[in-house]
Amino acid sequence: MVPAATHKTIGDTVCACMPCCRRYSRPLRTALVRLPLLLIFLFSQVQPVLGGEFEGLYQVGKTRCNVKPVKMAYEVKWAKGHGSMFFFFSRKTPEGKYLFVSESFRHKVDTFLFDDSLLTRGKFIRSDGKVFSLGKTGK
Repeated sequence: MVPAATHKTIGDTVCACMPCCRRYSRPLRTALVRLPLLLIFLFSQVQPVLGGEFEGLYQVGKTRCNVKPVKMAYEVKWAKGHGSMFFFFSRKTPEGKYLFVSESFRHKVDTFLFDDSLLTRGKFIRSDGKVFSLGKTGK
């Protein structure tokens, strides 16, 4: 075995010049190869919407709401209402529509269902089943 002083080091890992060193460098090489794939997978899961962002002013039926991202959710403040509601990205439907749902209240949820990837038009489905047209009016 060669003294450690003659080996090249990369951080805490010894080089792959000798069989005694290869056992340490192999996990590092494997991790460096897999890291970009892992990052791509994670960011593809975190970024469900590539075309637009769910934020700004929306016209919902005869009223308006203001949406802004807050951590992993979206805070919705209604023009005619008190307090805030929080919505979460649920999924992209097989038809290509984007679905955002509210926190469950008595096992009922409100839903924003967008027709396009820019999140500019669609429907708002209230927890009682009433449907309103939805359109983005500004940032």
